Amino acid sequence: MTAQSTPHWLRDVLGEQFEPIEVMAILAFGLSVATILMLGLPGVSNLPVWRATLAWLLLADIAAGCLANFTRSTNDFYAARPLNRILFIAVHVHVLIVAWAVHADLHPALCTWAYTIVAASIVNALAGRRAQRFVAGALLACALVGLPRFGVAAPLLVVYMLFVVKVAYAFAVDHRATDGVSREPDGVIVRALSHRDRSAFVDVIGAAFADDPLFVAVLAKFAPTTLTSAQQALVGYLFDMNQAVEGTARGLFIDGRLIGATLVEPPAQNRARAALWLIVAAVRYLPVGLRLGGRASNLLNVYFRETRAAAPLVPHHYLAMVGVRPDRHGQGHGRRLVDDAFEQARLDVRSRGLALDTENANNVRMYARWGFHEGKVVVLGELQAYTMFRPAPASTCSGEVAHRAG
Repeated sequence: MTAQSTPHWLRDVLGEQFEPIEVMAILAFGLSVATILMLGLPGVSNLPVWRATLAWLLLADIAAGCLANFTRSTNDFYAARPLNRILFIAVHVHVLIVAWAVHADLHPALCTWAYTIVAASIVNALAGRRAQRFVAGALLACALVGLPRFGVAAPLLVVYMLFVVKVAYAFAVDHRATDGVSREPDGVIVRALSHRDRSAFVDVIGAAFADDPLFVAVLAKFAPTTLTSAQQALVGYLFDMNQAVEGTARGLFIDGRLIGATLVEPPAQNRARAALWLIVAAVRYLPVGLRLGGRASNLLNVYFRETRAAAPLVPHHYLAMVGVRPDRHGQGHGRRLVDDAFEQARLDVRSRGLALDTENANNVRMYARWGFHEGKVVVLGELQAYTMFRPAPASTCSGEVAHRAG
């Protein structure tokens, strides 16, 4: 089975793309473990149906999470969203509710919950560091040794142990962190970027776009002494906004060093959500806009508006940025990143392909070799932006693309 795009309302559980066989295994494990544990709890037959049902659902969530949080999709989703990870840890009060629902002693549940939240917070604070797994393992081992001392019934003891495993280890650890060493045979790995990769992203994209016509025009007023900091502010804003609109930032690493990166925007959402994004974008852009000035801000606004308007009418992903360090050009890294972006579109049932724009006429021929069709040329004074689109396999939108491009 191939990976499938996850509905937005389930992405906090399964990430952006899920493997059907993994989901079936997670559900089977969660439901069966919850049933076994409920049947073993003393006095459960005397509970009101609503209490028993509530406890069973929470037990299923705890057990299923022990597996789900090890999946690539869930791990990458939260690795790229540190705030979501903190919120996820904070809202986990499952053991307290379970103990209350089955009329168990709340003291062991409270101690288990407090230890787990503190341990998970410590582990999460070590994200990106080599010591994270060791510390998480040590904290987990301490919990597994200490929990039996509470003397609770065996089924409830298993619940508390699973809770610690789920939150403090399975979830809080970034299981796909490279630790500076690539896991791929060819020394190259492409993975989601998190906020801790922001500085490296700004450096890479800043170098890759140093001669980009749009960047040159936007930053024209800055002297050499202030140009770099202004460029970093702009690139940093673009990275932050990609995260805010639930886009995807991906990076290509060689032996732990970021070599190239992409920003991909998801298909347009409903109007209310789009309006919210515009408000967020305006607020976040304010300090950057004050620094760049009115002329540069207007140019960016018009550029983004006109190039997006020239894209196909059908739902699609948008490759907002792709860049590779100048000293790594000509080694196929750009193609690998573009193919990775297209794979995101291909796996999303809402998307009909991948759109992009470039101000470099030479890039048009390159993208054409990679399966992109030429679209409308957007002229903004001395700038010319060439819009292109690569339809997903079996897509029927080619006619609509030609219509918009004309």
